[in-house]
Amino acid sequence: MEDPIKFRYEPAVIYDEDYRRITCKHIFDFELIREGDDLVIQKLSITGNAGCIGHPKTICALLKGRRVSELPLEDLSEAACSLSSSCSQELAKAIEQTKKEL
Repeated sequence: MEDPIKFRYEPAVIYDEDYRRITCKHIFDFELIREGDDLVIQKLSITGNAGCIGHPKTICALLKGRRVSELPLEDLSEAACSLSSSCSQELAKAIEQTKKEL
């Protein structure tokens, strides 16, 4: 078995022009493995300096072992929170970036 592919996504902006936080969790660390033409999430860690801890842990548990091509990015993009961008919305961006770069 080959070594996992490590990929980190960090949003370019986490504060708006008034220095309000746009998103709580701003570091997405992926460990992926290739299966044919697809990538499979072996491990995901979502961290940041603020916000709840339960939601990101749940997301990580649900995505472990999932194929990137099968993830519901549109549904993730629609999941909102009290900030401008939710963990799920940032995750959708992270996965899109992962697909582009890998």
